[in-house]
Amino acid sequence: LYIVGRSRIAEVDVAKVLGHLGGGGHAQAASARLKGGEIGQATSALRAALEAEVRPPLRAMDIASREVRAVSSEWTMAQAGEMLGRWSHGGAPVIDDGALVGLITRRDVDKAVRHGLEHAPVKGFMTRQPIVAAPEMDLSSLERLMATEGIGRVPVVEQGVVLGMVTRKDLLRAEHGDAYLDRGMPQAGSSAALQFRDSLERLLPPDVRSTIEQVGTIAHESGLRAHLVGGFVRDMILGRPN
Repeated sequence: LYIVGRSRIAEVDVAKVLGHLGGGGHAQAASARLKGGEIGQATSALRAALEAEVRPPLRAMDIASREVRAVSSEWTMAQAGEMLGRWSHGGAPVIDDGALVGLITRRDVDKAVRHGLEHAPVKGFMTRQPIVAAPEMDLSSLERLMATEGIGRVPVVEQGVVLGMVTRKDLLRAEHGDAYLDRGMPQAGSSAALQFRDSLERLLPPDVRSTIEQVGTIAHESGLRAHLVGGFVRDMILGRPN
């Protein structure tokens, strides 16, 4: 009796599930073979394995940073910029009397500086109705929200109170693990480089792949280095189509 499992979500690691039945594989695809097995027995064993291994889906509050550094609407833009720079934050919630009233970003600070308005209060530059997430929002919805709105951070808010902050890095770490954030450039000829090349060949449309190869050839002949950047590079590393 052959059992084949596939999964597209992090909460279901089919290698661990089918490991209970003597099988193996990896998180997204695995299999097991039961000699002399019967469907009824296999179903019961599989259900027990799923109940043991499948974890609840992560929510926004599960991955949020709970230590939130905020500014007041009465602060000057110079003070807000100093705080953002000190902690290397791209933005921060604006909180007055314990309630969220806006969001200020490093871009807002740069705008104020360009116009010589560092002394102006934060309330004159902040976004007054920031995009927020509920504590129970699932990661797929959170990813969709951040991508659609083009934002890199979302306050997690309940009844006007900021409970935490989710950044794009928090989301990537939750979906792909710490190792994803620590990846370096693969060396030519390494297994990582070969895997990346394989992703290019499997996942990119032929016309895009041809263009990339032509650019690489021209760069090589000119003694230059060409670089691929952007979201599709991330997708090639993750092995998913773009």
